[in-house]
Amino acid sequence: LHNITSSLQTNSAKGFRRLVLEAIGGKLANSESGIKSLILESFLGYCVKISKAPEVVAEFDRCLSESIKFLLDNSLITLSSSDENHIVIEQDREAYESASQSEDNLSYSVTPLGLACYKSSFSASEALLVKQELESARKGLVLENELHLCYLVTPIFNTPRVFDWQLYFDMFLRLPEIKQRI
Repeated sequence: LHNITSSLQTNSAKGFRRLVLEAIGGKLANSESGIKSLILESFLGYCVKISKAPEVVAEFDRCLSESIKFLLDNSLITLSSSDENHIVIEQDREAYESASQSEDNLSYSVTPLGLACYKSSFSASEALLVKQELESARKGLVLENELHLCYLVTPIFNTPRVFDWQLYFDMFLRLPEIKQRI
């Protein structure tokens, strides 16, 4: 029989980041220790436990820390510190690590971007790419009239219907010259 391994053990951190984001977004865990204990209950955790090799445990901890840092750096999650009755939100993880606060006061939560990524089927990297594309499209978006909006939402790929593009072109030719420039 061939040995089986967790798909989270691949060199790609994509799955690990997604798991961390889902743990925080799904409110299954909100601290690093909670996330770690949740992941240790997965098949990856089982593989880490049975290996008993210090380098495997160190690699697991490194992947977890890097995934959390990636999510923080890309504003998919935030780290907040609750100190008695007030909450201070901070995105810079190093500021908390240097302040040597107790982990009991620290909690992670998803940002609106992180929530969108969590609820979609996008990986963190894909969500960041879509966000970048949408931001660049928003800068170039000009809604001069309804025709421009129709142009933007007309599907050109994977449509079950065949469009009569000549009809659109004839309508375009009947527009005033000013609207044709749009």
